[in-house]
Amino acid sequence: MISIDNVMPYDEYRETLVFKDWVRPQGYVDVATAVLEKTGTAYAALSVIRHERHGLVDDGARKRMSLLAPHFRRSVLIGKVIDLRKIEAASLAAAMDGVAAGVFLLDASRRVMYANSAGQEMLGAGEILRTTQNALAAADPQADQTLGAVLAAAGGGDLRLFGIAIATPDAPPLPAPASAAKPVAPAPKNP
Repeated sequence: MISIDNVMPYDEYRETLVFKDWVRPQGYVDVATAVLEKTGTAYAALSVIRHERHGLVDDGARKRMSLLAPHFRRSVLIGKVIDLRKIEAASLAAAMDGVAAGVFLLDASRRVMYANSAGQEMLGAGEILRTTQNALAAADPQADQTLGAVLAAAGGGDLRLFGIAIATPDAPPLPAPASAAKPVAPAPKNP
């Protein structure tokens, strides 16, 4: 925590143009500053300006500032983490939008939490997939039953990796699957 007298003698400060033209006319006399972050790319500080009715920064003001500064510092760090998560989410969304296939993230009730651009187009067209009562549903009732069964198995932890291929009306026929989605057996343990 620093104040004016940590930077320069207070009498010299009172002779500066900043003090004479800006600080004194407003009734300010001192400032208490706590550096919250200082890196090669960022600087954040908390400054409390002292008015002449409060006097210069004293030991009591320094103590109060030293008690508050860690909380403000934590707030700055939390803000940076939130910003980082937003950047990560935007990067993931941009990557998923580059995938030609529809990609959907669903909650346990089949509600669409995220759909990439191709997935949104599919939902918008409603010919293959759509949302019914806020839940992802296949347009074909039999395909919807299969989709529900696979999602239920995945939600129960029975499937680790799975994919569902749904052909569009103008797509060539899909090859017959080698096997239906089955639970993945756990890896054998070394003796």
